[in-house]
Amino acid sequence: MGLDINQGVIGISLRNWNTFSDQQMARLLDKLAESGHPLLLIPLQHPVDLEYSYQIKALMKSRVTVAEAQFTSTELMGVISHLRLLVGMRLHSLIFAACVGTPFEGISYDPKVETFLRQFGKTPLFDSASLDLDAVAVRVNQALSGHDDRASIILAQAAELKEKADQNARLVLSMV
Repeated sequence: MGLDINQGVIGISLRNWNTFSDQQMARLLDKLAESGHPLLLIPLQHPVDLEYSYQIKALMKSRVTVAEAQFTSTELMGVISHLRLLVGMRLHSLIFAACVGTPFEGISYDPKVETFLRQFGKTPLFDSASLDLDAVAVRVNQALSGHDDRASIILAQAAELKEKADQNARLVLSMV
């Protein structure tokens, strides 16, 4: 996609949702671009997220690359594994980041995203009522620092969650 992963790419997985305006999303991405890291919009649901990514790109002042290909889950995990940080609205983007140990921040549009974030001791990056770009910048810069340490912690937490899920599956099977 023409990006240098050595520059610490920030991936963003957005979806159109009525509580967030296109202008809010464009301002958010412009703020993320101030970090100096290249931005990559990663649409998960084609063609809806791809079209939305282009809408947001058109409103931005900063440069952003859109991943146009429709990736398989395995390919998405591969892309996400090379990111410095993932900022995601789509739950699966956050799950993939956790699975590969990529630090992540979430934008919540649904309680399922908030629930997932809480399992990793996180809260949403912001809510629709209060988009404080300076506070977002602080959180993103914190997430970008100490990447290797954060990756190890995320992988350990994800392994614990997987073990709990496996235990639940075994319990259900034993009851059947």
